[in-house]
Amino acid sequence: MLSLQAFRPALVALAVSLFACSTEAAIVFNLFGQPGTFDNNSTAMLTVGGITATFDAGSDNLNSNAMTFGISDGNNTSANNGDAIGGNEVLTITFDQVVNVTQVVATNLSTTEQILATIGLSPQISLDDTGDAIDTFNFSSSNEVAVGQSFVLEASGGDYSLTSFSVTAVPEPASLGFLAIGGVVLLNRRRRSASRLLPKQEADASELPER
Repeated sequence: MLSLQAFRPALVALAVSLFACSTEAAIVFNLFGQPGTFDNNSTAMLTVGGITATFDAGSDNLNSNAMTFGISDGNNTSANNGDAIGGNEVLTITFDQVVNVTQVVATNLSTTEQILATIGLSPQISLDDTGDAIDTFNFSSSNEVAVGQSFVLEASGGDYSLTSFSVTAVPEPASLGFLAIGGVVLLNRRRRSASRLLPKQEADASELPER
């Protein structure tokens, strides 16, 4: 009878592959210092780590300078003004693949101001001033944004400059399915190899002289 021990290497390899898919490294979208990408445009695209994010400021303009990123109202089209997000300004971000939003980093946030974030189909959340010069918000729960959904940032009580945000890619079910199929194939190969080896071992054992 074949024991589980014979299949341990295959099971370990499958577990490692599945774990790697579920723990993708975070991809950071740094938004400051990119006037050529954002300034004077109401929409812009930025690709980092194979993920493309599309930014939409509605009827306003995106702006980026050496330290900040934000939105200027429709009357201000001067390059590199690095405005903040505030008032009725809304930043909508979509992605070309399914992602989890894991972090948001902002500056110029005071105790009376909040970041209003709507991530995918989740309810809107309020991110309050942390008291630090740079406010970093890490999300421990899943904040998935599917293709066709959006990551929306607004302001309440004032304005703030968006520095960066981070996402992780979400493996497609098909990819996980292929890994599972590969694991089954590997297990079957191990089983066939063990089955062929067992009769030979029994034959060799029968030829040993009796004591």
